[in-house]
Amino acid sequence: MRYSLICAALLSCDLAVLSVAGEGIQTEWSMFRGNASRDGIARCSLPVKPSIRWVYDAVKPVVSSAAVCDKIVYIGVDDGNLLALSLADGKLLWKFTSDDSVQSSPAVSDGRIFFGDLDGKFRALDVNNGAVLWTFEAQNKIISSPLVTGESVLFGSYDNILYCLNVMNGELKWKFETDAQVHCGPCLVGTDVVIAGCDGMLRFINASTGKERAKVEVGEYVAATPAFDGRYVYAATYGARMLCVDPKSAGIVWDTGEPKTQAQIVASPSASGGQVVFAGRDRVIRCLSALQGKEIWRFNARGQIDSSPVLGGDLIAFGSDDGRLYCLALETGSEKWHFDAGGGISGSPAAAYDCIIFGTEDGLVYCLDAGKGVGK
Repeated sequence: MRYSLICAALLSCDLAVLSVAGEGIQTEWSMFRGNASRDGIARCSLPVKPSIRWVYDAVKPVVSSAAVCDKIVYIGVDDGNLLALSLADGKLLWKFTSDDSVQSSPAVSDGRIFFGDLDGKFRALDVNNGAVLWTFEAQNKIISSPLVTGESVLFGSYDNILYCLNVMNGELKWKFETDAQVHCGPCLVGTDVVIAGCDGMLRFINASTGKERAKVEVGEYVAATPAFDGRYVYAATYGARMLCVDPKSAGIVWDTGEPKTQAQIVASPSASGGQVVFAGRDRVIRCLSALQGKEIWRFNARGQIDSSPVLGGDLIAFGSDDGRLYCLALETGSEKWHFDAGGGISGSPAAAYDCIIFGTEDGLVYCLDAGKGVGK
């Protein structure tokens, strides 16, 4: 009944009629922010005239971001369940019940799905049936979204440690201890992984050895996952600053400095084509020049934004706690459409197979597409 009422209400939403998008490339969204560089770039089209493909009622809040591989959606729920849903129709294929809330966004690689929970358990499951392949125990909760690179999977924990495990058996390869909690997911930059945390440091750590190559003093707590555009690393601070760092010299290229607002940033930035897009709890999403840090445009949502923006072609999609998923023009920041989901959206949308998948704080998982049946 809840599903039917919600679908009926949402299908009556007034979504702007826009030009028809070209056929998108059918690519995956295998981990948080779409790839190891965490740039938030979709390798498919975002719908220009979205329609509901399906809605799944997970009952409890969904703040995890989905991974989408082989037309299966994997997403965590606050009740401790990790769900595997069919991208075609949203049917539950299997679920795994963890020991605590799953706010870590899963990563998928070679038939395995990796994720952590608030009990400090980090697991690898078989993507076919959710069977546990191995379990590793950290000493505190895991919100950090894992990074898979080669034969390693990396994640941070609130025990102040960045872990590197063997993807096959979960054995510890190395660990790096920071001076405070590691909330963000690691970002791959060449042979380094980059993290920032509550210790106010942006660290470059060799992915093979776990040895720190360089660090940059940020001076503020960082919750957002850094992004790498192939040239520079971008990090947003909890104090609402944005920094651009050269990974070769570990020098700061630009810093937006002390903001006029005290609103925090927990959403991760997106970086593409000479532009950096980021959002904060002041209800504003901003686009800056990647080379100079100068503001190009800004857009005001109705509520705070913890949802990290996704860029697809000339469009940007992100959620807000006002219950809307917004889509803007990348060039100008003008609103193309919004979708009223009802419940707040704090998790970041995933984009794959010309679909947008996201969860809400009232326990619903949505899949929107362009109404063309792509991926079915």
